[in-house]
Amino acid sequence: MPNYNIQIKVEISKTENETTAGPKKQSDGSFGIIISGDQGQSIDECEKSLLSTNYPAIRDALSHHLSQLSEEKARHGWNSYGVVKKT
Repeated sequence: MPNYNIQIKVEISKTENETTAGPKKQSDGSFGIIISGDQGQSIDECEKSLLSTNYPAIRDALSHHLSQLSEEKARHGWNSYGVVKKT
């Protein structure tokens, strides 16, 4: 059975884009939120924004991972008890 590598990258950078009401999925599959300049200089507001962005990113990654596992198991005829045999 393979091991799994889990990585998380957090990037905070300045932007001229408009603020967003909440986390949004980006074209590259990542999740992001744009907060105001005042919020970006507050540790509490940054932490709140990071945590609110983290949740949908984790749920999306987990959903994708489990879907891939299900597809792989279906292709190979695996189930939680072993191999499915034709009768």
